[in-house]
Amino acid sequence: VPSAAYALSCAVLCASPAETVKKLIAKNFSAIILFDANFIGTEPIIPILKGCKIPVLIPHGVPSDSEKTGFAVLGTDYQKVIYYGVEYLAQCGHKQIAYFAFGEHRIAKEKYFAILANFGLDCSPELRFEASSHNEHDKIIGALENWYDNLKKKPTALFCFSDYFALCAYEFFKSKNVRIPQDMAIL
Repeated sequence: VPSAAYALSCAVLCASPAETVKKLIAKNFSAIILFDANFIGTEPIIPILKGCKIPVLIPHGVPSDSEKTGFAVLGTDYQKVIYYGVEYLAQCGHKQIAYFAFGEHRIAKEKYFAILANFGLDCSPELRFEASSHNEHDKIIGALENWYDNLKKKPTALFCFSDYFALCAYEFFKSKNVRIPQDMAIL
């Protein structure tokens, strides 16, 4: 099952969308998993994948992606994910659980702090901070460094916007000699 990257690389290498469709059909794929989201409906990959006449699944999409593309979308209720993650960390004894965000793409500020309050946890504003990019390593590390170095009271747990943010957090905390999970739990 190819990813969108494969399909897009085919699109770039081929002279036309029709040739791309032919190449994809020739591969005899039974389905395509499209690792992208937030479609506006005019992306060139949409008619190419529709032309293959096989199922396309967007596993990390938003509800409007199905309407814009016509493809199946697996959505995630991020508020529930965060709720259960905070609940787990609270059950492990964490009282200061920070959230490393990218805008309000997963959960609004107020809702995050409402979850913290629900479990009787610290609701200090500095426990939610943001990176200016969701995929640029240096900006993500920079946001972590700026936040962590300026904290008066260090949290014992960090809930990350994405797995990529979590990997960056591991790298950052290793450079600071912060032990995971003993000093900082990362979810």
